[in-house]
Amino acid sequence: MTSAGDDPRYEVQRRVAQIGARGQERLARSRAVVVGVGALGGTVAGLLVRAGVGHVVVVDPDRAELGNLHRQVLFTEADASQRRLKVEAAVERLREANGSVTVEGVAARLDAGNAEALLRGADVVVDGTDNLAARYLVNEVCVRAGVPWVYGGIAGVHGMVMPVLPGEGPCLRCLFADELPAEEVSTSQTEGVLGPTPAVVGALEAAQAIRILVGGCAPPVRLLSIDVWTGATDSLEVARAPGCPTCGGRTDPQP
Repeated sequence: MTSAGDDPRYEVQRRVAQIGARGQERLARSRAVVVGVGALGGTVAGLLVRAGVGHVVVVDPDRAELGNLHRQVLFTEADASQRRLKVEAAVERLREANGSVTVEGVAARLDAGNAEALLRGADVVVDGTDNLAARYLVNEVCVRAGVPWVYGGIAGVHGMVMPVLPGEGPCLRCLFADELPAEEVSTSQTEGVLGPTPAVVGALEAAQAIRILVGGCAPPVRLLSIDVWTGATDSLEVARAPGCPTCGGRTDPQP
């Protein structure tokens, strides 16, 4: 029986020094949860499934819309005209891309009542959401459970990515201690989104998730910012914030 360590579909990926046969086997045994399967999450989920992550769960309550197709790569005009649930269409496309892994869709909005159950058992959680409140919730649940996750945000031509490694580095609250007033937050509603922006940022998120799954992600934790229009990038080392309301600046996972 062919294993992920010698499956021909992953032959080129296994040549990457940071992956190899051992890393490919680790991916095959891993479970990733992608919260939101729109522009960011669709790119992330597609790359994780094609990379051979053994179980990928996509969580999203919304339906496909024509106005989103310029940036949401898993959906078609037919999906939009039929107002299909995003997870329904996404699971169909993802299974077509790689039938050797398990893909699961959950048509629900992540909230305080279901977050713990939806994220339980994940080896990594990846952010495909579009608001800071949802990210704070993911952060809180993952830090409490000791589950690593990857933050990603976009607006216009700009994006940011940061891995969160509970017990080893800063969490999202260390970076953004307080939720900013709505008028001070750049979003797709205020700045729009250039189609390539989520593709680039989602690819960076997927790379960080794969890095976590194969055991290659460790402090120092850095926030990567990118302007996809000019190609300018910036990398900022982020420290734990003493007294952080979520992780408390702790160096060990909270019970």
